[in-house]
Amino acid sequence: MPDPRRHDRRYLVRLVVAIVAYGLLLVVALTVSSRLTGPIRLVVMALPVPALLAVVWAVWRHLREIDEMLRQRLLHGLALGFAIGSVLTFSYGLLQTVGAPPLPWTLVWPVYAASWLVASVVINVRGR
Repeated sequence: MPDPRRHDRRYLVRLVVAIVAYGLLLVVALTVSSRLTGPIRLVVMALPVPALLAVVWAVWRHLREIDEMLRQRLLHGLALGFAIGSVLTFSYGLLQTVGAPPLPWTLVWPVYAASWLVASVVINVRGR
């Protein structure tokens, strides 16, 4: 029987590396693009995208490696996190139409990630 903790460790390493890479590449992209003009700015601002794809890959791999119960918890966390993130971002979008200050689109992903984290904690605490 495979050790589930081994899968968890590999997943956390993959996920943390991808998220740290995203953060670093985002800082680099924002810093460098502010000094550039023309189409090269678009290319530089796309630097963090591969790290986001690595997050998706890490989650996908983990989903395929874990047992059915953990898979169900992960999918429930993702679904509830998506619902929470959607309500938050859509609600703020509505508020913007009546004068709330605009926020950059780059905040959408962290809102969804935080929503997923909260949902996953709730689901895992309830599942014990």
